[in-house]
Amino acid sequence: MEIYPNPAKSGTTTLQVLGAPTGSAVSVKILTLNFRKVQQETISLPLGGKISLALKDQWGTPLSNGLYYLLVTLGTKTLTLKLLILQ
Repeated sequence: MEIYPNPAKSGTTTLQVLGAPTGSAVSVKILTLNFRKVQQETISLPLGGKISLALKDQWGTPLSNGLYYLLVTLGTKTLTLKLLILQ
């Protein structure tokens, strides 16, 4: 899995999921460095495996500058990615 652009400078970023079948359920959680969940969504993997993520919290407020963890779950596997936001 790969996330780009990273560091992110706009309101969205893209998560590239490789090797998973189209239609797979992908759960994405965005956490602060203190492990406070600011966003969570489950997405059906589109053709090509690219998922666009809005850099907003669950209330629609843009995320502040800083480092965030992304917990990406696909099936029984969970990966942790880091995302830096610099606006």
